[in-house]
Formats: sequence, C-alpha cells, structure tokens
Amino acid sequence: ECYYYGFSMLDYSCERHRLSPGESIAFISKHKGLAIGNGMVFYLMHLFPIIGWVLAPAYAVVAATISLYHRDDKVGME
Repeated sequence: ECYYYGFSMLDYSCERHRLSPGESIAFISKHKGLAIGNGMVFYLMHLFPIIGWVLAPAYAVVAATISLYHRDDKVGME
C-alpha cells in the first residue's frame, strides 16, 4: 500500500518532466525504496487526525519533488 502511495506522489514529478507512462513506471520501479519510503511517511502521517490529513498530501508531493530534483540517473528528466 505504501508503495502505491509513494508511486502516485513520485508520478507527479515524472509528469512534470514529461516522462511517458512507460518511462515513469520504469523509473519508479527502479527506485522502489524511494517510493515505499515516501508512501510510508504519507501513510503514517494519516494517523494524526486532522493535521496529518491536511499536511500529508502536501508533504508527500514536496518530498517527492525534492528527492528527484538532484538525481543524476533521471532518464529523460531534463
């Protein structure tokens, strides 16, 4: 479940870099730990009523963007 949460958040960054769906899937599949870690924090933040529900989506998108910003192995992400 955490993998899919993380996948959806990382996919926003892949879309911003105009990766095709196939390239996006390949890139995120190659970085499963990053997707799971991002999704796990997103999931755990939902344990805090109201505050977690409000902040978790924004945190997850910002964290995914920052984590992909300085990556050298971004195929097609120029």
